[in-house]
Amino acid sequence: MTTSYSITAKQNMRERTIFVSSERVNEEHVALLIHRLRSEDFHVMHSPRNPLDGKDPRWADWYNWDDLDASRLEIEIGQADMFIVGVTAGWDSSTWMMMELSAAVKRRECGELHELLYYTPIMDTPTIPMARRYLTDRLPDDVDAALEAVQSRFAKIDFML
Repeated sequence: MTTSYSITAKQNMRERTIFVSSERVNEEHVALLIHRLRSEDFHVMHSPRNPLDGKDPRWADWYNWDDLDASRLEIEIGQADMFIVGVTAGWDSSTWMMMELSAAVKRRECGELHELLYYTPIMDTPTIPMARRYLTDRLPDDVDAALEAVQSRFAKIDFML
C-alpha cells in the first residue's frame, strides 16, 4: 500500500519574514509597501506607529532599559530574514530609527540577517553617516519593482539555506 503526499509550493516554502523600519508606517509609500509584501505572503513586522499618528501598545516594551530581558525591538528584528527601511522625511533625525538600524546591523554582522535594504521613493538616500554606511542597497522606487526585487533576493536566501 502506497501513500501519496501532495505538498503545495506554499507548504514547501519556509516563512519569509521581513521587518520594515519606519518612523511613519502610516505614510502612503511605506503603508503600500507593507500591504503589498503581505499580499505576496511575506510575514511582515514593522516599527510601532509614531505617537503623532495614533496609539500603539508595542511602545510599552519596545525598548528595554534594564538589560535583563530582550526588548520587543530585539525580538521582532531577531525574527527577520530581511530588514527594509521605509525612509520618510523625519527618518534621518529619529533616534528611534537609529536604534532599529543598529539592531539590524548587529544581526547582519553576525550573519543572522540576510538583507538590509531601503525604500525611499519620496527622497534621496538618507544623509546621516550610519545610514550611508549600512544602507547601500536601495529598492526601486516603483512598488511593483521593489516587490520583484524583494522576491528575487528571497529566492537567493532560500537557495543559500
